Amino acid sequence: MRARTSDDRSPAIGPRLTVRRPPDRPGSFHIAITVAVCLVSGARVVSAQTTYYLHNESSFNFGLLQLKTAPPDTAVVVDLSRDLKGVGPTTDTLREFDTQPGVPGVGGVLPSSTTLTVSLWMRKTSSYGIVFPYAEFFTEPSSGGPPFTSFLCSAEGTAALTTTFPQQPYTFSCMTNSAVTMLSTDHFVAIPGYVMTQGPGNKSMSVELDYEDTTKGMNASRVAIPNPTPPSITTLNPTSGPVNWGVTINGTNFGATQGSSQVTFFGTAATPTAWANGSISVPVPAGAMTGPVVVAVGGTPSNGVAFTVIPPPVLTSVTPTSAHIGDSVTLAGTHFLATQGSSTVTFHGTAATPTSWSDTSIVVPVPTNATSGNVVVMVSNQLSNGVPFSVIIPGSISGTVTRAPDDTAVCGATMRAFMAVGL
Repeated sequence: MRARTSDDRSPAIGPRLTVRRPPDRPGSFHIAITVAVCLVSGARVVSAQTTYYLHNESSFNFGLLQLKTAPPDTAVVVDLSRDLKGVGPTTDTLREFDTQPGVPGVGGVLPSSTTLTVSLWMRKTSSYGIVFPYAEFFTEPSSGGPPFTSFLCSAEGTAALTTTFPQQPYTFSCMTNSAVTMLSTDHFVAIPGYVMTQGPGNKSMSVELDYEDTTKGMNASRVAIPNPTPPSITTLNPTSGPVNWGVTINGTNFGATQGSSQVTFFGTAATPTAWANGSISVPVPAGAMTGPVVVAVGGTPSNGVAFTVIPPPVLTSVTPTSAHIGDSVTLAGTHFLATQGSSTVTFHGTAATPTSWSDTSIVVPVPTNATSGNVVVMVSNQLSNGVPFSVIIPGSISGTVTRAPDDTAVCGATMRAFMAVGL
């Protein structure tokens, strides 16, 4: 495959001759129809495969010609390669064709092993040398190329060219090696060419490509390219969770890497932590609300799958409101989640170790070194309100017991201290 740079905006290398001539090959009129299978995604109807004909009209992209869904509208156009006299084995291209702005007009993914097919009317101008038909496929950005956005695949025909045209065009295919993400503004590029495995020696020989030709109608030189497939979500795991909670989105046609693709929770953009063609890991974003999760690839949205955003935890009561270190305390509230996981409870900033946890109730001993202050529950890095709690600190009494009349010390006396509540 010939390397291209941003400054190389001409058609293929090598001098070539383009002439227009009336058809001079008698034969039957062949009609080939590509049946388009339609996929429905929401309100969008997408043709699974589109046939594009090689046209002689200039593209919006300087130096290229057009790929159009319309059949030929002029007499046959002939492109000739340079004279290959004295040239050894080589691979070269003849012309570059691309779709125009708005075509195909659908973003999404061309999955791995997508098949692209080309049908070309080709021959060689003398019997010398061994030459096979060849084609390359790319995508290009809205501004055109080269450089092109992504290489799709290249194909080489299995039948060698002869000096006469066959009854049907040379038809051959190639498949993409990996999933390719396309924006809705991207275009397809098809580049016919040839592979010469044996040169003509000191004899003159050129490769000829014919396109247009109204007498051939839909059997003229053409390519068949599947349109990109929009992303599709099959499941969310879990289907509910608080802000910052990790969610796995399973589906198809997300693309191998994120690139410019997006995930939204009811319109709020999220920041994925892992991205693959069939799975995305993403935390629930701050500000998210209950509603559909959508993946947009190449500007084309997937179906939406419902997700429930759980509010931050709310602490309604702490029972009892005062206790000693090590005493069990029951916290009541909402949105604690069913299991503790990475959630925490603190007593005035001192972490505690719960012994029981449910969505509405937590049992937890007062931790060592706790001091009086607010008890707070944190779930998925979201803090609850604080509820005051007093830590009872055991004390001691020391001194001398004396008689009241004369302050004489009393030996062997015992004292007890009591805490009176509600007096």
